Amino acid sequence: MIIMNLQSLIPSLRLTCSVALANHQAGKLTANSAMVVAFQADETPEIIFVADTEHFKCPPHYVYAAALIGTSFHDITDTLAGLELPHEQAVKGSRVSC
Repeated sequence: MIIMNLQSLIPSLRLTCSVALANHQAGKLTANSAMVVAFQADETPEIIFVADTEHFKCPPHYVYAAALIGTSFHDITDTLAGLELPHEQAVKGSRVSC
């Protein structure tokens, strides 16, 4: 049984959001970009940004990786970028009414 340290996901999620938004702003986000959950050998999960899932090779310090958000990832970053929030606020999230 895998016991996940979910607390470790929060900093990695923020970092992944930051990297994804920066790549979006630089015009480097592609249809193959994704948010991925990766597990270290001690079963600690991390959320990482993958620029191109077609050519992704799982780094050696991870034993497993799977896409969390793939094809719609560009749409999500488009929406966040469209809010024209400062980078830090976009990464932290904001309350947006739908």
